[in-house]
Amino acid sequence: MSIITAKTLFHFTQKDALINILGTGFRPTYCTEFGLENMEDALKEMMIPMVCFCDLPLSKLDKHINGYSWEYNGTTHQSKQYGSYGLGMSKEWGIRRRLNPVTYVNPGSFLLEFAGNSANELNRLYNEYEDRWEKDPTDEHIKNYYNYPLARGISMGVPPMPHNYQTFFKLQVALLNSLATLGYMKPYQNATTGQVYYDEREWRVTVPHTRRYMGGVPSLVKMGDQFVPLIGHKEGKVYDIDEFKKNIADYYMFEFNADDIKYIIVKDDSDIEDVIKRLHELPNKYSSEAIHLLTTRILTCKQLREDF
Repeated sequence: MSIITAKTLFHFTQKDALINILGTGFRPTYCTEFGLENMEDALKEMMIPMVCFCDLPLSKLDKHINGYSWEYNGTTHQSKQYGSYGLGMSKEWGIRRRLNPVTYVNPGSFLLEFAGNSANELNRLYNEYEDRWEKDPTDEHIKNYYNYPLARGISMGVPPMPHNYQTFFKLQVALLNSLATLGYMKPYQNATTGQVYYDEREWRVTVPHTRRYMGGVPSLVKMGDQFVPLIGHKEGKVYDIDEFKKNIADYYMFEFNADDIKYIIVKDDSDIEDVIKRLHELPNKYSSEAIHLLTTRILTCKQLREDF
């Protein structure tokens, strides 16, 4: 039992997005992660597909929703406004769906040093063995068998895995897992504005790096003026980010049922009737009993400000 953190995970957005979530579940979106210190340039600016929540108590949500200002080094700054519409999901649901609290790191911490050194070294080794594999004298048919699994011929059988590919593949998996770990890290404080990100109490879930081919949703890194997959990108190729977004919708939606919802947050009283109406319009999603249950869980931002 916790006496500090909420038992609810909140996600805030805009009204139409709230209705979409109620209909189809949470859809991970590509978020640009500003670079952590100690990372090589190739790993500093990344886009990672994720869904974010916070476990702030109801009494602390107003500033999270509407933003707040602060002074830092003689300058006034304004925080992000996350939207006046949201869902409060049970923390049990979040744990079942493998969400995790973000790890906040300081620039000079041992944790960031260890994580950065590991990712940097794996990235160097991966690039080295990728080059070795490309130059490997192995027969092209065998190379294609391992490079393009979806095009494998059944009659060909399974050729022995070349040594260079074994090492290359293991490094690829290790690097993907290392980068996935970095996706759950965030600076404790913004070095430029002084904003303390730790106050957001963020939980998140990222798209797992398990589908290497069909349905793949890679993390992206900045190369020149475009974002490209860190693993397997080809110089000069333009990548269709919309294809990756479609794969998210096809394979990686985070669904729930009415019992998982603890709160529906709307901006004001005028939204309540419309949200209930649109719940009824969702095809085959909620029973009448479930909608009745959800209507009892609607709160307005005004109630959050005045009653909690």
